[in-house]
Amino acid sequence: MAVNTYLVLLFIIGALGVLAWFGAIWGVKTGRRWARPTWTMLCASGWVSR
Repeated sequence: MAVNTYLVLLFIIGALGVLAWFGAIWGVKTGRRWARPTWTMLCASGWVSR
């Protein structure tokens, strides 16, 4: 039971991460003001988590 809960949580976190990346890509392509700082933070958080 605990393993299933853990896997579901990991899946949800991963899905949110993918949505964040797609949202940042869309924002940069359309020239949104919030997109560049968001892109920088996503890159920094991905780099630090390695």
